[in-house]
Amino acid sequence: MFLAVMLAISIFLIVFLCFAIEKIVRYADTMFCKLDRYREYFALLNQWLLLKQNNLSISDYLIEKGYTKVAIYGMGSIGVRLCEDLRNTKVHIERTIDREANTIYHPLGVLKPNIGLADLEVDAVIITVNAVDVGELKSYMTDKKIPLLKLDDIIYSI
Repeated sequence: MFLAVMLAISIFLIVFLCFAIEKIVRYADTMFCKLDRYREYFALLNQWLLLKQNNLSISDYLIEKGYTKVAIYGMGSIGVRLCEDLRNTKVHIERTIDREANTIYHPLGVLKPNIGLADLEVDAVIITVNAVDVGELKSYMTDKKIPLLKLDDIIYSI
C-alpha cells in the first residue's frame, strides 16, 4: 500500500513538473521574442539618432525619393516618433493607420487598415511595425500601386 501511494505521488509530481517546465519554457520563449524586438527597436532608434547627429533626416530622404504625402502604418511608440519627426517638414502625413485604432489617440486620428488603406491618395505608406503582413496591407489598397516602405529600410539606407 505504501509503495502504491508513493508511486501515485511520484507520478503526480512528475506530471506537475512537466506542466510547470512547459509553462516556463513557453514564458522564456515569449520573453526572448520580446527581447529580440527590443533589441531591434534599440538598433533602429540608435541609427535614427546617429542620422540626426549627422544632420541627415528621414524627411529629406522621402522628398528626394518624391514622397511628399505619406500615410504611417503602426502608431505605437515608433510611429508616434516618426509623426513628430516629420512634423514641420515638407512631408505631409495624410493618414495614420493601426490595427488597434480604437484604442489609440493621435491628433490626426487613427484608422483601421481596412478603412485607412482603402481610399488612400498618398505617395507612400511608411510601415513602422516589423511584424506586419505586407500582403494583407496590399489587399486593402484596392488596385493602387502605392509603395510600402519599411521604416527600418529607410533609416538604414540613408
